Amino acid sequence: MLLPSCNLFPASEAQEARPGRPDGDQPIAVEAAQAKLGSVQETLEYTGTTRPEQQVVLRAQTAGTIVTTAAEVGDGVASDSVLAQIDSGLLTARVNEAQAELSVRQSEVAADQVSMADAQAAVIQAQATRDQAKLDANRLRQLAEQGAVAKQVAEAAELALINAEQAVKSAQARVKARENAIAAATSRVTAQRAVLDETKEQLRWVNVTAPQTATILTKLVEPGDYVQPGTPMFELGDLSRLTIEVQVSELDIGQLALGQVATIRFDAFSDIEATGSITRISPVADTTSRLIPVE
Repeated sequence: MLLPSCNLFPASEAQEARPGRPDGDQPIAVEAAQAKLGSVQETLEYTGTTRPEQQVVLRAQTAGTIVTTAAEVGDGVASDSVLAQIDSGLLTARVNEAQAELSVRQSEVAADQVSMADAQAAVIQAQATRDQAKLDANRLRQLAEQGAVAKQVAEAAELALINAEQAVKSAQARVKARENAIAAATSRVTAQRAVLDETKEQLRWVNVTAPQTATILTKLVEPGDYVQPGTPMFELGDLSRLTIEVQVSELDIGQLALGQVATIRFDAFSDIEATGSITRISPVADTTSRLIPVE
């Protein structure tokens, strides 16, 4: 806004305040420039929050007491390096117990297999006895028809054949029962082996390792703490690439676009100036601040 000039001093004082002008007729030196049409660009400046582009919370996968920790906040860690160790005493005992139970289940399968072999041998023996009884019954039936032997002798041979047939069926039923027993015992072995494998896996979880090369951002546990599966232990981040989030007024959001270059200055490193590009503009504003997040 331009205001009309005004003079707050008397004329005499004003003349004394302008040396080099003895009278009002002397010309005044001015600098001339050509007016041009153009647009004035306003620089937007916001304070943002810096965080790693890749950030992960490392959680406990088994229950136990923290024995040792091998990393502190700010430490750089390599992939698969051990950050903490959980007490393994209870899990070791569970592994030994599961291994012993597996041995018992495997012994049951072995015993059933021996019984199966005996049952199969009994079937073979019963079949041989039946075959012989069948030959005897046929021979004595013919002799009885010829009158060479008494009819009662032939009938006794027929009864022996019937009993032999029944013995074969009983032996075959025992074989079938052994097969079922072996199948059930084998299933118990498979289930127990799964229990053993799971317990061994839990035992490996006592060593808490870094999933990737990163920097420790937060340490949430100390030796002596008791953790449950899912308890946060460390927060890790890859500082090789950073993301900065700023809250932008809806009045300025129209001046921003994806891929637009931004200049970044850090309070902690005043002599460093970096450049980045806009990778995300939220489609909605924050319900509390009414500002729009921009990364």
